[in-house]
Amino acid sequence: MKKILILVSVFVSQFTFSQTETSDKPSSYISINGGYSKLLGDLIKTDYTDSLSGFSSSNGYNFGVEGVYSLTKYIGIGGSFSFSQYGSNGLDSLAIGYMEDFEVEYVTLTQTGKYNFSTFLVGPYFQYPFGKFSIEGKLRAGLLAAKTPKYQVDIEDLTAATFYQNSANSIAFASNFGLGLKYNVTEKLGVKLNADYTISKPTFEVENVNRLNNAGRLIQNYSPSISYLTLNLGVAYNF
Repeated sequence: MKKILILVSVFVSQFTFSQTETSDKPSSYISINGGYSKLLGDLIKTDYTDSLSGFSSSNGYNFGVEGVYSLTKYIGIGGSFSFSQYGSNGLDSLAIGYMEDFEVEYVTLTQTGKYNFSTFLVGPYFQYPFGKFSIEGKLRAGLLAAKTPKYQVDIEDLTAATFYQNSANSIAFASNFGLGLKYNVTEKLGVKLNADYTISKPTFEVENVNRLNNAGRLIQNYSPSISYLTLNLGVAYNF
């Protein structure tokens, strides 16, 4: 009888401990996020003589969807889809460079579209819950789909003087790490603050149309180093 009571006591204590661990485990969730993005790397260079210069603005925006499934109190698995976009910067220096190389007095440069990056990332999440708050660390990897803008260059006083550098697409490996702070407003609703850093190096095969004169800057195979920081606010549904 004494042995039976000891076994029951051990079972009850293990069950109670298990219930405590489960109740302390952070909620799994799906969130919608959006905010500011800071582009770094080769694309923000505006040096005409540097073939890696992308003449992109460093300031952009980002939005996306993120989901995390909590496996234990401290570890989860999750993934995200996000989209970032950046405008142009330094196009005057690009036009001046063409003007000097083609030895003309006037060049008109027109950009169509912007730099677009879409990421699909998965990986482990490390969580530390305290009260209604939860601090997150995340280490993820996946794919980056990138798209460049299109450029039209009109050269003064030349026959067939308009040529194009078409928009190009590339898919490349991407890595990401970040931090997050989540606050549960209610049992089912939370708000999030995220800071993420993404790194990739896509290769673009660039098509040049009506380029009869190879003078000046000519981009055909383009492999810039890309990195960008995103700062987002989000709304989360807990389950």
